[in-house]
Amino acid sequence: MGRGAALAALAVALAATGAAADADSARRYASEGRAALARGDAAAALAAYDAALAQLGDHMAPAGTIDDTGLHLALADAKARQGDPAAAARLKARVVATRLSFPPHR
Repeated sequence: MGRGAALAALAVALAATGAAADADSARRYASEGRAALARGDAAAALAAYDAALAQLGDHMAPAGTIDDTGLHLALADAKARQGDPAAAARLKARVVATRLSFPPHR
């Protein structure tokens, strides 16, 4: 393997490690969100799911996959503006779960 190929392989490995760390953080935030919803604290759940989404980023779907999670986030934001933070948190929970189900890439 030439030096360029070795550096490219290292870059891919480092990116995968970063993606895994982001996913691990997102899973921890999602767990906090589930706990907050279970105790009826929708505001804390929303904050936890927003933190999870920040860790995951917007572009999680592999090429060729139709990703409609952005639409679900728009609906969640509308529910929050309408005064239903619990519904917003449940929608964001599904988005986090969907994005975590995509194979890691970056």
